[in-house]
Formats: sequence, C-alpha cells, structure tokens
Amino acid sequence: MGLLIVISEFRKFKGWVLLEFFLSHPSTKIHFREVVRRLGLSPRTAQVYLRAFEKDRILLAEEIGNLRIFYLNNELPLVRELKKANLLLTLNELRFLDRFLEGNQGTVSLAVYGSYADGTNDEKSDMDFLVIKRGALDESPFKEIERRVKKDVTVMCMEPAEWNARAKERDPFYINVVRKHILLYGADLVVE
Repeated sequence: MGLLIVISEFRKFKGWVLLEFFLSHPSTKIHFREVVRRLGLSPRTAQVYLRAFEKDRILLAEEIGNLRIFYLNNELPLVRELKKANLLLTLNELRFLDRFLEGNQGTVSLAVYGSYADGTNDEKSDMDFLVIKRGALDESPFKEIERRVKKDVTVMCMEPAEWNARAKERDPFYINVVRKHILLYGADLVVE
C-alpha cells in the first residue's frame, strides 16, 4: 500500500478529522454542537475525541454560561509540531514536491519559512516559501496550493549567489529564515 493511500485513509479517521479542524483553525473557539454540525461527526464520537484531546492538553475548554467551548492549545509545543506535520501531510497529499520539481529543474533548495515553519500559524497566516535556484521560477505549483488550501502563498526566489551574499552579510532575512524553516528539498540553507 502506497504512502498516499495510507495518508488518505488516515484522513478518514474521525479523531484526525476533529484534530485537523482545530489545526487548520487554530484561533477558533467552538461549542460542542457546532463541532458535531460542522464536521459531520456523531455526538458520541465528537465527545470521545474532544475529551481525549482535552486530557492531553491539545485542546483547552472553557465554560461560558452552560456552554463548553473548545479551542486549540497553541502554547503547547506538541501542538506547534502537529501544525507543522499537518502542513507536510497536506503538501504530500497535493504531490507538491513532485509538481514543483517537474517545472523547476536546477533547484538548489526549497523551504517553508515563517509561521508555518515554526507552528505559530493561524487562520490569517500566509504560507511563505523560499526557492534558491538559477533561472526562471515555475509558480504553478504554488498557485495550486493557494487554490486548494485557500491560503495566500508568498514565494521568495533568489539565485544561489544572492543567498550566499545575504549569508555573508548576516542579512536579517537570511537569519530569520535559517532560524525557522522546514527544508522540503535540496541543500541546507545554512551557509558556512
């Protein structure tokens, strides 16, 4: 069984459906009945997984009147890692890397940086990509992500010589990217 088949089957798991909702809507506070309605879960299934994720502190809950409101515990290091894993699962499911490499031969490095790279993204965050390569960039794989994920995508493309010059100058952009990035392909971003 191929990895994509396993991942698509995993996405059917109701616990993942619930968790993925919160990972994709990290600042949303939502009532139990609304979870059931929006995700199409049975009340029993929603209750089991909400309690399990609350017990593990992945979700937090607060009482407002007689309503129990659930939300993602964005301060938990595990949650930040789950958000990054969710991004990588999504990119894998969309076959992003294959599509990118088809139209962008000669790429030295491809990375995600910014809030998606450190798991601090929220609903308003855009996805930031860095491409280091010679020549023109085929942006169609990034446009496909925008269309499918419904997020703004920002792509910074530069020649290897420019990246190396920024590294040598200790440019703030270089320092920020090197501090928090996820390398998707190619050479390490750190220039010695």
